[in-house]
Amino acid sequence: MMLPKPRFQFLAKILITLTAVLAMGLSVFGQPLVTLPPVLPTSADSSQYTPLLASSVRIQDLFGSIYFTNGPVTISQIRFQRRPGSAPFTNASVTVRIAMSTTTRAPDALNSTFSANIGADQVIVFDSAISLSSFAPASFNPATQPFDIAIPLASPFNYDPSKGNLLVDFKELPGSGIPFGVLNVSSPADKISRLTSPDGTALSGGPDTGCEPMQLVAIPASNGDIIVYPNGGGFTNSTQVSIYTKLTGGSLRYTLDGSDPSSASPLFTNSFIITDSLQVRARYYVNGFPGSDIYSAVFSKAGPILFSPGASWFTNNLQVTLTNTLGSGTIRYTLDGTAPTLSSPLYTGPIQITDSKAISAIVFLNSYPVSFVYTTNYTRVFAFDTDGISSSWRQQYFGANYPVDPHAAADADPDGDGSTNLQEFTAGTNPLDPNSGFKISVRAIPLLSWASIVDTSYNILRRPNLQSGTFTTIATIKATNTTSTFIDSDAGAGSSQYYYTIQVAP
Repeated sequence: MMLPKPRFQFLAKILITLTAVLAMGLSVFGQPLVTLPPVLPTSADSSQYTPLLASSVRIQDLFGSIYFTNGPVTISQIRFQRRPGSAPFTNASVTVRIAMSTTTRAPDALNSTFSANIGADQVIVFDSAISLSSFAPASFNPATQPFDIAIPLASPFNYDPSKGNLLVDFKELPGSGIPFGVLNVSSPADKISRLTSPDGTALSGGPDTGCEPMQLVAIPASNGDIIVYPNGGGFTNSTQVSIYTKLTGGSLRYTLDGSDPSSASPLFTNSFIITDSLQVRARYYVNGFPGSDIYSAVFSKAGPILFSPGASWFTNNLQVTLTNTLGSGTIRYTLDGTAPTLSSPLYTGPIQITDSKAISAIVFLNSYPVSFVYTTNYTRVFAFDTDGISSSWRQQYFGANYPVDPHAAADADPDGDGSTNLQEFTAGTNPLDPNSGFKISVRAIPLLSWASIVDTSYNILRRPNLQSGTFTTIATIKATNTTSTFIDSDAGAGSSQYYYTIQVAP
């Protein structure tokens, strides 16, 4: 049967904001956020912080392009977490210069001279004083602590991960700042590294493998002239809206009542907060004449269904909890992103997932929907930078999205030749070509041959029984060609058969 649509109020209440403060209780769905690193520890102590935004400092954070799986983006805001266990604060004045660029430097290979790491496309994205606040309760769990210290960028940065890694460069001079500094994580991943100095004017610093975890508002690149961000969708309480354009020489005009913008409509100068359902429409004007098409986004306020954890990457399995905060009704959900119906599974407890899922949920009361449909995406990660295989090798064979490709796992064998990806990486063979796997060929007893890499050493191991016993190293040779051979002169002595394996020598 046809279900009636839920009723919602469409009276718009608009609050203009000129600061980076995110109101207490602000909850936004559908924003293109990139959390760096993507996985944070579930516990931390008060010693895990850096003085960024709190005192004089020069810091460069490098983040690997691997974390930007959606391709080119426009970075419009940067957010931080407070020092673990520290108290909320309001209206702390900070003067900071932030630059972003695409660097050719690799993680853990930053030059000790700051200028040597900066990419040719550097943009000063922020350079002024700002009033910062953080309202979240004190917490020692970075995995759930919100990134609520937010700095909107005066000049958004266009980043293309195919061109290199992202470098974020901070310069802060002595003066006032936030009370406690921001969260620091040590050695979070091989694709993150940092250069620091306690002097905001320093020309050089000391490298380490840590970083200041941050969350970037990263809007997917658009071929259009105007971007409304977020591009519509559902929200609870309130959401902050910005409008961007690549056009110059004119003015960006917008409306909030669904009417077409004119040259006399409000001029967009700063992001604004909406607290009710409405439609944002924007158009660019030059000398009073339209310079672009009209771009629009529809925002809908709804009663919340809370997902815990929120959208995230996970390994192996994940438990997702749904909470109905309306006080009545029941939750129905789906796991494929489709809108739930009355016949969809009833939520009775945490949902266990082992693969990438788009969980959609809605609240029903007396067989009628009383909320919007909420959808949160969970992505399973199969490949990691710590499993012995380099990211460049994986990108060469599996593409930029290899972390979510099960064929890229270290123990996977995508070409079915009997060699895992880790074995193929170690041997220097093609994991997608069954004819290039690491195999031993016995052409004539006792002659063994195998594909090899010049100047690589190999151990030849042997045992008389296939099912049991210990392999014994009988020789180690260094390859001088792409095919290596070995004659086992002892074959046949004391046994009628032998089984061999070849390993790359450590």
